[in-house]
Amino acid sequence: MLNKKIKKEIKTLIPYSKNIHSIRFDVDGGRSDMKIIFKDDFRWNLRKEVVVGIREYLTNLGYNTDVLRVDS
Repeated sequence: MLNKKIKKEIKTLIPYSKNIHSIRFDVDGGRSDMKIIFKDDFRWNLRKEVVVGIREYLTNLGYNTDVLRVDS
């Protein structure tokens, strides 16, 4: 549920989402990492803005971003 729902919503809600190549989840013990893979031609300075937007979105859904970490 988490994987399907969040991936689809992120790609429709976040500005610059057309530049996201893929979103991957890795689970390690009590933590989970969401890895955002961008297209090669997407500017570096905007990548951070997208990651911050995704963190805010997850926080608004009630997820703890210390447990569900977002990185690029």
